[in-house]
Amino acid sequence: MTAPNNIPISHTKVVVPKRRAEILTRPRLLEMLFELLDKKLILVSAPAGYGKTSLLIDLGHHSDLPFCWLSLDSLDREPQRFATYFIEAIAERFPNFGKQTKASLDTITTIDKSIEPLVITLINEIYTHIPQHFVLVLDDYHLIRDVPVIQDFLSRFLQLVDENCHLIISSRALTQLPDLPLMVARDMVGGLDLSELAFRVNEIQALFAQNYGMHISDETARELVDETEGWITGLQLSSLGIAQGMADRLRVARVAGVGLFDFLGQQVLDQQPEDIRFFLLRSSLLEEFDAALCEAVFGELYAERKDWRRWIDFVIQRNLFALPVGIESGWVRYHHLFRDFLQDHMQKEYPEEIPPILRKLAQIYETHNEWEKAYHIQKSLGDVDALAGLIERAAPHLMSHALVTLDTWIKELPPSISTKEPGILSIRGAITYIKGNAKEGLEFLNRAEKKFRKVDEIDSLSLTLVRRAIVFRFLGDYTAALNDADEALHLTESSDHMQSIHANALRQKGLSLFRQGQSRQAVKILERTLEFYIRMADTSNIPVLLMETGIVYDAIGKKKEAERSYNNALEIWKKEGNLTWQANLLNNLGVLYFLQGEYEKAILALEEGLLCAMQSGYYAHL
Repeated sequence: MTAPNNIPISHTKVVVPKRRAEILTRPRLLEMLFELLDKKLILVSAPAGYGKTSLLIDLGHHSDLPFCWLSLDSLDREPQRFATYFIEAIAERFPNFGKQTKASLDTITTIDKSIEPLVITLINEIYTHIPQHFVLVLDDYHLIRDVPVIQDFLSRFLQLVDENCHLIISSRALTQLPDLPLMVARDMVGGLDLSELAFRVNEIQALFAQNYGMHISDETARELVDETEGWITGLQLSSLGIAQGMADRLRVARVAGVGLFDFLGQQVLDQQPEDIRFFLLRSSLLEEFDAALCEAVFGELYAERKDWRRWIDFVIQRNLFALPVGIESGWVRYHHLFRDFLQDHMQKEYPEEIPPILRKLAQIYETHNEWEKAYHIQKSLGDVDALAGLIERAAPHLMSHALVTLDTWIKELPPSISTKEPGILSIRGAITYIKGNAKEGLEFLNRAEKKFRKVDEIDSLSLTLVRRAIVFRFLGDYTAALNDADEALHLTESSDHMQSIHANALRQKGLSLFRQGQSRQAVKILERTLEFYIRMADTSNIPVLLMETGIVYDAIGKKKEAERSYNNALEIWKKEGNLTWQANLLNNLGVLYFLQGEYEKAILALEEGLLCAMQSGYYAHL
């Protein structure tokens, strides 16, 4: 589900969770939701553990409408990540959707100024590819509800999207959106709250009959309503000891001021065999997991080999709040309340085991290029040097597709790192240039280059020289750009692991020579660069280089070669749905046709380029 060089998408976040057999269908609530599905926005708000997610899963199971799903987590507070998953949640259900919007998202440099054009591109693509009505669920919205940029994104999306999209926001807290009062006034909003979600007497009786084969009296059911206030999680835990008078113990715990979930969670944990208790506590540190991930994380940390698959099956079969993720995926996650409870006990009982587990988990995420997950773990461990090192390693992956995320991470570093560490200075220089301040970017790169020379770090120095060559070329100092490119080529020519840097240095040399008027030499170098990119399957740089080479071909009079190079790049960007680059290239192609006297071709290319520019929200917003 991941294009080359892009940040991996956790598939389990964007599929409708599997409907478990123990979910109780609640006709009362389903009927209310079906009546609300003609609204653009449906809000489902209640505290933790009142069955919001289960209800929406059941709704998807009973509804004929296509359902899209996004399970939010705290990492989604980063706006570019949120937007990525928002798009992927729709694309998961509608595979023909998303190319144009994802391509637009990859190009943004500042999220706040890009909301309007990004939303316009998104709305246009939904209009083109999704004619039918559909539902999009944002689950656990409370984790991101206070991020202003995300609020603005959703508010603008709801204002512009057609009537066929129905957004359901499930949250523990009231939803905050800038235009919510206006949407309410226009009758665009409906919802359910705690008073509707709380279990009634008859629903409690149905729950126990369905899941536990137990018939409980009206009186017992009313006691459970009183003691749990209709809280489904408390009811499920109560079922483990209802025959032993759990209702009485619940009452005592409540009078004593003991947290209901703490009390009930302890009842569950104390009943488990020692090996299951071992597994529950340690696996709670993983957001979601399967047997393979457990072995990868814990295998080296604990001498005795563990039967992870058996333990996972055990907690699922015993209904110990381990919820299957996806359909037949083998992955599970704990109910968030139970996970919080287990993590608290792990911290109290085995605090020394937590850092090694988290460091190993971060290492595994990094191996799979899941940089955001690795970053948040390293940040939680508080080791700023390790965090800076991770950012340096992630930068080449994030620079092209998640610049806003990378920029945010840099800004969150303490000044002792962000103003002195040469690797971070080099990244800051590249980002600052991309955001439009070339001179300030050059200052960062100059400082980084001097520091790398002192410590003789060849890899990092080479990368910094290539970055600085780009800035010099932009500023018109082609001699300086050539000097940096040539030095980087010399440093990397015999190192296989630096072939990407070598290819980029070669590209900068070719483009600088072109600007100096040495176009024929430039073409030969750019053709060699293309060979490198193809060999490395560098799909991000190949079409850009093809367009640049086409420009140079045109300059030396090789019109057919220029046309072929342009069309090869255009074909790639059409497949990717990248409207911005298509618009730029079609403009070049139109001018090429015009200068050759092929006026009909020129008109068609320019008109197509104009259409791409209009469909791309960035141009429409100008």
